[in-house]
Amino acid sequence: TFDKDVVTGAFSNFNTDLSTDFEYINETQTPSIRFDFNNKEWSASFQTSYLFRTLENNDKLRPLFNIERNFEAIELRSRLRYRVNQKASFSFGYSLNNDSPRLSQLQQFENVSNPLNIIVGNPNLEPENNHELYLNYNAFDYQKGSGYYGYLSADFENNKIVSKSLIDENLVRNTTYDNVNGSYNVNGYISANKKVKLDSLLT
Repeated sequence: TFDKDVVTGAFSNFNTDLSTDFEYINETQTPSIRFDFNNKEWSASFQTSYLFRTLENNDKLRPLFNIERNFEAIELRSRLRYRVNQKASFSFGYSLNNDSPRLSQLQQFENVSNPLNIIVGNPNLEPENNHELYLNYNAFDYQKGSGYYGYLSADFENNKIVSKSLIDENLVRNTTYDNVNGSYNVNGYISANKKVKLDSLLT
């Protein structure tokens, strides 16, 4: 970004605060192993992975803000299904996911592209850990035209990355990022349907 030179009128004055020149490297390796089992009543799968991730930022304008972070985490995927009969089944699943911070959340230099909301990253952020569980029941009789479905899910997050803002006396918002615990979401629903015969022609 260049500012206007008041003498020549040309945009030739380099503005370091509004300029960026960096190299971003995101390297990920995830070795994993998976097991599957199936028979007439049961089916199950289990997968475990180990995540190796390196985030590196080489800032050519602000070398003092160069960062390199290494993250390691285990991830899980599991599913279990039980067939009650040909018309009904239960399913259960659990997964553990890990999300690393984004580079923009780690970079520590001041982002002043919006002068009313100055953003500074936090190089000490930890990855998010997300636990997800679900349970569902499905039953449908095509001959009778009736069906039932129930679903329940929940997810719990540790080290969730959130933005944190403070407004100073000049009404300028100063924003950074932080890890918080206690974030969760639970939802579920039940549905039922049945075909009703009104007469020989209408249902």
